[in-house]
Amino acid sequence: QIVRFLSILRSRDCPWFYCARSPNCRSLILSTFPVKEVAKKRFPESRNHEFVTVKIQGFFLTCLHLNAKAETIRLKQLARLVRELSDLEVWGEAHIWAGDFNSVTRKDYTETEWTKLKEGRKDLHTKNPKYDKESKMEVEAKMVELGLTNCWLETGRKGPCC
Repeated sequence: QIVRFLSILRSRDCPWFYCARSPNCRSLILSTFPVKEVAKKRFPESRNHEFVTVKIQGFFLTCLHLNAKAETIRLKQLARLVRELSDLEVWGEAHIWAGDFNSVTRKDYTETEWTKLKEGRKDLHTKNPKYDKESKMEVEAKMVELGLTNCWLETGRKGPCC
């Protein structure tokens, strides 16, 4: 679908300048500014998850997609991403991570919402045991440990997070 999407943008004179795609084309960065592609890699822990990183206007931008089924896999993917970014010497620079983290933050939910989420996760696990049986928050804790900031939470949860 990406070729079709880009042709629609071109036909409408959208001012995108650069398109960075991951190997599986599920993570995509479109920019009206010149960018330097730094990395695009697939996470070997699951075939449909990857990241792409670019440098744009003096900062780095990573678009990623983490596994939806298991926190253990998401943690491995997060560790791999940190290693890859460290090897590329972009760790510690101004950096934005965006995409589908497929993880939850307890602060995102009211008690009622959290209860529904827990029940939904149990049902999902019953239908497909590859999914975690309960909502896990280790990815959130690891991201805090890495010094990352959840901008949506920090700005007062304005609008939906997804």
